[in-house]
Formats: sequence, C-alpha cells, structure tokens
Amino acid sequence: MKRILSFLALTALTVTTFADVPPVVGHRGNSSIAPENTLSAYHSCIEVGAHGAECDLYRTKDGILVLQHDLTLNRNVRNAQGAPVSGQIADYTLAELRTMDFGVWKGEQFKGEKVATLEEYLDLLKGTTCGPVIELNQLGQEVDTIAAVRARKMEKETVIIAFDENVIKSCRRLAPEIKAAWLCGKKRRESLDQYADRIIATLKEINTTCVDLEHSPATPEFVKKLHDNGITVMVWTADNPDRIKALFDMGVDSVTTNVPDIALEIYKKQESSKKND
Repeated sequence: MKRILSFLALTALTVTTFADVPPVVGHRGNSSIAPENTLSAYHSCIEVGAHGAECDLYRTKDGILVLQHDLTLNRNVRNAQGAPVSGQIADYTLAELRTMDFGVWKGEQFKGEKVATLEEYLDLLKGTTCGPVIELNQLGQEVDTIAAVRARKMEKETVIIAFDENVIKSCRRLAPEIKAAWLCGKKRRESLDQYADRIIATLKEINTTCVDLEHSPATPEFVKKLHDNGITVMVWTADNPDRIKALFDMGVDSVTTNVPDIALEIYKKQESSKKND
C-alpha cells in the first residue's frame, strides 16, 4: 500500500516511498537456529520463508566486506585450537579469517562455518523470496555495497539500514532506487511525540521515508503518526509472540526478529484475518 507523503512539499529533494519492505526479517539470519551472520543462518531464513534476512558488515584488513555483528571477535569466533579470537575484523585479511571458525560457538553441528562475504550473502539470497537487509556500520561501506547489489540486479528487493544519518543520506544520493532506512532508538527523556517529531525531521533531512526503530516504545498512536507523515515503519528486534502480534496489529510494516518462523505464522494469521473481514 502506497501512502501519500504529507511532507513531500516541504523538500525539493526526490523522495521515494518504501512501503514494500519485507514484513518478516530474520535478525542476522535465522539466528535462533544457526550461528548469526553465517550462510547457515541465511539458508535457514530462506527455508522458513522469511521475507528478509538482516546482516551486519565490517571491512577486513585487505578491504573485503564480510558479515559480522560485533566490533570484536572473541564472542563468536574461534581459532584452530578452539579458543576465542582476539582483535577485530579489521585486524585480519580475508584469508586469515577463513582459517577461523565462525560457527562452533553455536554448536558442534556448525563446526567449520567460515566467515561470509557480502557477495556470498547476496548470491545466496538472489532469486529467492528472501531479500537482503544490510546494516552498514561505517561511512564508506555504502559504495561497495551498492555496487555489489547493482551487479546482481537486486536493487528492488534490498534494504540498506544504518544508525549513521550520513550513511543513509549518502545511500539516497548514490542509489535512490534502493530502499534505505534510518536505524534509531528513543532517548531516555524524550516523549513519544518528541520522538516521532525527531524521526520525521531527520528523515526529511536525509531524504528517506523509512525508519527502523527499536520496537519497545512503539504504540498504535505513535505508529499512526509516522504513517500519517508518509513514513514506513520497520522495527527491531521483537521475539515475544504477543509483542510481535501487537506490532503487526498496530500497523508496523516490518518486524526484525530472531524467530522468523514464529513471526511468519503470526503475520500469516493476521493477513488471513484481514482477507476474511
């Protein structure tokens, strides 16, 4: 459903509506089942039928974009002796990272899982009904990311997300055809009205109409205010079934979750109920 942008007249920039974001997005893949940000997690995301699969990017010492959430490696990466790896992605070349194990921390069945590159992730999702949702952690990653997406003609199904407003602004300038959402959270002393106003103002400034926000503060009135201003609302990371249902009931456009199979069942029931009304 396309919404009329109530603030369109307020800016001379070209603004695109992004109401067709994936309704259910697997957080770091299907990370409740498989090790996060690995090809196994994305295979599982595809298998359960998730509409999207989120990943995080960092650049290796030799400039390759690979999938990893943490700045440091010790939580989920092991060396050949099974010990946690010290340092950051940027401290190692891709070849060096390929000698490490990115899966065994999740279980012995994932032993030997290698670090995944952006290209491998995109190639896996290409041609499926599960679209890429790519979180950029550093300004400059957008250039190579956009090039990789365009090379595979995956512009339509891709969503780029980032906390850094400048990254989103750059994405909108370089690739206006690719969906881009600003990641954000509510400030401690901020009212919901103030939060909504800040989102509306920021999106106008960075020339996008999509926000991806931490789900906890969201209410029906808050979501309605954003929708009334032409904003597509994505949220992260909801795992409780009752909360997922409440989010879809209040009209949220996309839910990122560690349990995409559960979220899909809730989403399908809601869609079926709408058709029967």
